Amino acid sequence: MSQRPRVPLRSLQSFEKSFSELFFCPSCAHWRLSRPARRQWSSTSALRRPISNSYTPQWRSARITTSAATNAINAPSTTPPQFRELHAALEDLKTKAPEYVNLSQLSLALRGLEPPKGDGAVVRIAILGLGRQDTARKLARALLADPLADKGKWEDEVMHGIARTDSGAVLLKYGEEGAQDAGVLHGRSQLYTEIAVPSTLLKRHNIEILVSGISVDVAVQLAQDEMDRPSDALLVPTLEAGASGMVTMVRYPVHKALVLGEGLGSSVAFGRFMGGGNGSQGEDGMVGFAVDMPGSEVPQTQEEALRDGIVALDVGKAGDALDKFRKSTEFATEYERKWLHSGVPILHQWLINGAPAEETTGNSALKPVLRDLISHLASSASASLNAATAAQLSARLSSTTPPTTVNTLEIALRDWSRKAHTELRDVLDEAFASKNWHKIGWWKLLWRVDDVTMVAEEVLERRWLPKAEKSGLWLMGRIEEAGLLPDVDVAKIIPPPVDEGRNDQSAASTAEAGVSKPLPEEKGILLLQISNARERLSSETVPGLQATAQRLLLESLSTVSLSSALSALLWLSSSFSVLEAASVAALGSVWALRRLQRRWEGKREQWEGDVREEGRVCLKGVEDSIARVLESAKTVRVVESEDVRDRKLAREAVERVGEALKELRQ
Repeated sequence: MSQRPRVPLRSLQSFEKSFSELFFCPSCAHWRLSRPARRQWSSTSALRRPISNSYTPQWRSARITTSAATNAINAPSTTPPQFRELHAALEDLKTKAPEYVNLSQLSLALRGLEPPKGDGAVVRIAILGLGRQDTARKLARALLADPLADKGKWEDEVMHGIARTDSGAVLLKYGEEGAQDAGVLHGRSQLYTEIAVPSTLLKRHNIEILVSGISVDVAVQLAQDEMDRPSDALLVPTLEAGASGMVTMVRYPVHKALVLGEGLGSSVAFGRFMGGGNGSQGEDGMVGFAVDMPGSEVPQTQEEALRDGIVALDVGKAGDALDKFRKSTEFATEYERKWLHSGVPILHQWLINGAPAEETTGNSALKPVLRDLISHLASSASASLNAATAAQLSARLSSTTPPTTVNTLEIALRDWSRKAHTELRDVLDEAFASKNWHKIGWWKLLWRVDDVTMVAEEVLERRWLPKAEKSGLWLMGRIEEAGLLPDVDVAKIIPPPVDEGRNDQSAASTAEAGVSKPLPEEKGILLLQISNARERLSSETVPGLQATAQRLLLESLSTVSLSSALSALLWLSSSFSVLEAASVAALGSVWALRRLQRRWEGKREQWEGDVREEGRVCLKGVEDSIARVLESAKTVRVVESEDVRDRKLAREAVERVGEALKELRQ
């Protein structure tokens, strides 16, 4: 037996090293090319791991563990005990109301309740430039730059660096200068470029800032397609990722969003966007709007900005003040004046609102910005549920018909029924008294027996409710015009083909019975009942009538022939005279003809009665069907459909989230 080849230790080390460079970020759910600095893995422990057949790379084990924890029914072990009830409520909302809640924001809220060990929940804030992001980058630099420190390389990267991503987005995170990541990959394309910023604000409040651009036209289209509120399109900005020549839109949820415009035109576009969506602007403080107006000298306080809903800025003035103060402290007074008049301090305060410093709150309290996000999710889901319920109720109410229209149709139905029954009686009386019907009388049956089918079908086609059928279709059209008839598939109301393998004996027995089976209803309306009944009479009773005529004629001719033969035999026997022998033939012929007359005329009368009765049954069926439709139109039926039950469960999940939030506030 050959020995197993030994694997060199150096190869295993390089194998583990290549896999260790991959990292799955639980904060943004993307693969990274390198690990963050706060999560250091020991490379020496991998070298000391014994070689075995069941070896599993460390990155793969971490992925399996994360997936198992995420898909668990109960809250993961990383969730603090005080947040587990809220976490379970959000998971229930994700399961029962996926159509009425923004899943990206819900995932962000769940990740906020599962902070990494030793760290608090990261607060994501987006600065979105309308159309362009140059001004947004300048604003981010003014907010994060330290005036007492020299200009850092990260500032040049933010201001003048070429974006290494398809969307041009930049993610600013706390870190030592020069530790910026290569970016976050989506397929083969980067979503954004990470830049490490040594900012005290980012460190103390655990904030990440996404700087990107936004087009209100695209945002409006996304909000309309997904039935989102306008604020949802801003709180979940989309980033472009181009891979293999295709552009993919990836959603990046944030806790707060600041839209930065330039001039009055952007203000008008933003107002049109927020006013043309499917809901209100959103929770207070989650979406802000600022406009860059160079040269403005209007000081604005925090209270005035909150009251007006817009912050007037001069980003260029803030940048000039920062650069002058760094050159010399002699410009301290000018720096203070320009800095206060630029409006940037207002945004600085808005930035940290809801994200208190970690040392003041710790990890035991729920951050206000996370509470606002969860409240926004609950209110948005509740508004979507109310809108869906209102839409269904409106559709149900719009489907009802005014009482005057229903009363008019009821009068028309009674008039149609009266005329149809009168037609059935009078027209059939004329048909059965006509010369054409008498052509198949018993004494003409000898040379008219083959015309029975033609005469009977002519009675059915031309004399059996022709006017009632046309006026009935016209009445159906009026009912459909009123919106009372459901959509009926024509293929379902066409009568099925006659079974060719049907037993002739069963057909004959049905014809003898005379009374046919009731016509099955299609959605409560027999649109083709008269036509179907006519075809059924023609296919089931007319062949029986033809067969009866042929059988009776054959029996009569046989009887006459036998009596004549017997009379001839008696005359040939020389025992009977000619008169005596002829009397036998005459007696047999009279008896046969009398039997033919009685049975054939009885069969014709029976067929006439069956045709009249079938007409009355058909008219009664159509009248009852239309009457049921008109009666149902007077009331609105409330049926608990599957959608209603799903909305009920979703509403219960929303209420559970609200109750869990109230318990945390107490």
